[in-house]
Amino acid sequence: MYGKKLEEIKRKRAALLLKHEIEGEENTISGKKEPEREEKKIIAEERHIVVLGTAAAGYALKKIEEDGEVLQGLNSQFVKIEAEKIKLISGENFGKMKEIALENAEDVRIGGEGGIFASLWDVCTEYGTGLKCQLPKIPISSLVIELCEDGDTNPYLADYSGSIIAVTTKPEKLLEAVKEYLKEKMEEKGGETNRNNEIYENLLIAEIGHLISGPEKMIINGDEVRSLSPDY
Repeated sequence: MYGKKLEEIKRKRAALLLKHEIEGEENTISGKKEPEREEKKIIAEERHIVVLGTAAAGYALKKIEEDGEVLQGLNSQFVKIEAEKIKLISGENFGKMKEIALENAEDVRIGGEGGIFASLWDVCTEYGTGLKCQLPKIPISSLVIELCEDGDTNPYLADYSGSIIAVTTKPEKLLEAVKEYLKEKMEEKGGETNRNNEIYENLLIAEIGHLISGPEKMIINGDEVRSLSPDY
């Protein structure tokens, strides 16, 4: 008896659900459509890595503060332009870039003493993914390269504080928003048009790669592929 009653209830429920499905009100008895419960799964390859700031920013700034004569011998015009590029993404502008990143990324972190490679390793560890990173795309000021060479330091392992790493599914939107903000700040400041154009065309911001489903953590430089390790 109970079995027959249960089958009858099942038939009535199936008929009721079918009725609402035909009317475009599936998954409901009240007549109001319930929100979708299952969100689209984001695969690792859709998570891109965007860097705002130069590699070894913290190292370079510290070196300049400790030794004011370290810039002597370098072309003064070169130093001025490179210094302006670094200054443009520091201070108040750095804070605003972080705000923009938080609006357009799911994970935002400030670089630290371990360098950009350490930050990339941490990202992969926390997401449980691998990585494909294009080494030439990592923003790095020419001035930073000069200072690191002078100090026999690898810029990708040097203090990275003062820069931002963001994990985002919309890298173009994030970069465009940062570019627009920095352009406005440059226009407010004024200055020589040619120099401003050169700085704007070579902003120290870029998408450098993306996460991958497998365990490999690849740093790619042309035909050369190296594996990122916890030893950095």
